[in-house]
Amino acid sequence: RFLALLEILKDLSEAKDYSFLSTLEKLSKYDEKEGKRMSKIYEFTMRESYRNIALEEVAEIANMTPNAFCRYFKQRTRKTYINFLNEVRIANVCRLLRDREMTIAEICYQCGFNNLSHFNRNFKAVKGMSPSAYQKLINQ
Repeated sequence: RFLALLEILKDLSEAKDYSFLSTLEKLSKYDEKEGKRMSKIYEFTMRESYRNIALEEVAEIANMTPNAFCRYFKQRTRKTYINFLNEVRIANVCRLLRDREMTIAEICYQCGFNNLSHFNRNFKAVKGMSPSAYQKLINQ
């Protein structure tokens, strides 16, 4: 069994055809001070992503002005904070779409989107398909 496991792991490591289960990227390597700051930002975002978050609020978490925070976050993640927040929300949507306990509209509003068409546009930008197509694909 152990040899079979090693063969499977070898095959997985050599695979060229794969897709990520999550759209969220891992934290980059930061020095201790930056690591704490980015960790606070990530934790806050994960915890509060279901509601409307003002840029001033997250900038305050980072002890920065909103403009400085935007530059800081973009330099370190290569994306805007709003794009990151939308990716977090879409990851939460994907989890809820697997459960099939709520409608897509209910999931949209529960995950922090305030407008259904805006939600559909963001979902398609991140996942490359509509929420209903994604739900059909994962629940086959």
